[in-house]
Amino acid sequence: EEEEKRTAELFDIFWLAYPKKAAKKDALKVWQKIKPDEELANTIIEAVKQISVSPEWTKNNGEFIPLPATYLRGERWKDETVNKEEKRHPTDFYKVYL
Repeated sequence: EEEEKRTAELFDIFWLAYPKKAAKKDALKVWQKIKPDEELANTIIEAVKQISVSPEWTKNNGEFIPLPATYLRGERWKDETVNKEEKRHPTDFYKVYL
């Protein structure tokens, strides 16, 4: 029961950080299925904080922000994010070999 309580607390923190407040019940179900420990929860929340200020999530007033359950189900916190300053074309590294 203590673990369930902590899972719920960590979800509340995730929910506060997530910019699209929709389908909370679905998101909670996915969160409970994942059962993130403190470390994973922090990883997810930090990833949300970073991506939520990115151009792909801020353009058109957040039109392209996935639902929280979709984000969690797809393990989107593992997606690569590229800072604008660091943006490179995927083939740039080939130039070294040409």
